[in-house]
Amino acid sequence: MPEFQEEFDRGLEAARDEAGTAALDSSETARTTLRSTWFHSVCSRCSHTFRVNDVVRRVNGELVHSGGELNCATEQRSTFDVTPAVREFFAGLDEEWPPPVDVEVTRLEPGHRLLAPPVGAIRRRTCFVCTHTFRSLDQIVICPCSPSEPLCEVGVHRDPVHGLLCLETWNPGGSRTHCPVTSRKLDK
Repeated sequence: MPEFQEEFDRGLEAARDEAGTAALDSSETARTTLRSTWFHSVCSRCSHTFRVNDVVRRVNGELVHSGGELNCATEQRSTFDVTPAVREFFAGLDEEWPPPVDVEVTRLEPGHRLLAPPVGAIRRRTCFVCTHTFRSLDQIVICPCSPSEPLCEVGVHRDPVHGLLCLETWNPGGSRTHCPVTSRKLDK
């Protein structure tokens, strides 16, 4: 029984560690929470921000993604294959929780220009509201102040699957009257 007590105590301590900092001192992984010290920081390998529920690990002293689509802890990059079942799930979610009327939502498929990797001092593109980097399959509204006739490439998440409802946060009920980038009065 004593050999299990130590393991039990470690598990209990990890459960109490809401920020997940204990696991980062070892070779184990931790899941990002709103209280994690690295939440919103940038992965040193892929340059994507750490979001809630991202699994992370320290590799050679650097904090990196360690699971799912962004598995930066290994040299092998995983690719996300969009199966028909995944597309059906997204379609069902869109049907049950539709975006605001007259707002075009774009799913960022691999290769989309807003998913371009950083080049030199130019960082990855981010959401205007939450400032998290755009990832493959994120749903966004491009030019949220004028989505029917985009004037710019500013993007805002409208992605209930990932818990990113930035469009509704920025413009609840469609009440904004000015563009957040240019301050131009919006056409209604």
